[in-house]
Parts: sequence; structure tokens; C-alpha cells
Amino acid sequence: MARLKNRQNRVGLNTVNGVFSNESHDYYAIYDDLADELIIRFVEPGVIALNQPMETDDNIDWLIDPERNEMVGFNIHNFQSIVLKNPELIDFREVWYRENLSNCLEQYRKFHYNPKEHIKPQDTTKKDTFSWTNKLRRSERVLQEDLVTC
Repeated sequence: MARLKNRQNRVGLNTVNGVFSNESHDYYAIYDDLADELIIRFVEPGVIALNQPMETDDNIDWLIDPERNEMVGFNIHNFQSIVLKNPELIDFREVWYRENLSNCLEQYRKFHYNPKEHIKPQDTTKKDTFSWTNKLRRSERVLQEDLVTC
């Protein structure tokens, strides 16, 4: 994928905001074993997207639709070799290897997220100061649950 050069316009987040809302939506996932990359897209795979490196993490690129200047997904580099070794991802790592998910995602797979089907009791012992971290954790659990259905 081509990389975006320095962009003058601010990248839109409408698609991503919709993904982290309480609305149901589709998303697509693929794992490239040779490149060791997991790609998550919130639009169909046929939509052209360019990589924009994330400034705070060398392993993640945002996927940007150049026509709309809108973030439409992300690309995680070094997924098995580095990212899955993160101790915070131990549960996800166990599911990834136990279910052999790299083989399940050799081609793009479409998943449907319906928040009503994934309601989890909240852990009241941990207090987050940022609401988006709760949404990211919930999304990680949903992705984990969906991938097991491959």
C-alpha cells in the first residue's frame, strides 16, 4: 500500500466514530502471514486506502481513504512477532493460536458487530479516566469473539 505524504487537511474520523458507537456495523479483517500484518477495515476491502504511520506506535498505520480524507481502518505490522507478545494481550494471543486464526484470515472476512449481542458485565474494580479505553477494550473482546467463529 502507498503511504500518505504530509497531509495539509485534518483526517476525518466519522467512520471510526461510527465504529466505536453503539450502532451495529460491519468490519473486515485479513492477516498476511508473509508480511506479519493484521488489517482491520471499517469499509469494504475494495475501497482504496493509503497507509498513514501512527506517530506514537511504529507497529500501527492508519488506513486513510484519500478521496474523503477519512480514516477507514488500521494496519498492524509485526502482529505475531511483536504485538501479540505484549503481556496485555495474553487472552487474545491464546485465542489467536488455539483457534489458528492466521489461517482463518488468509482472505478478507466480513464480520458484523451488533453491540446488543456483545454486552458484557462491567468490571467495577477498575476505573478508567478515558472513556475511549473502555470502548477499545470492549472492541478487542468483540473481535476476539468474532474471530473464534471463523
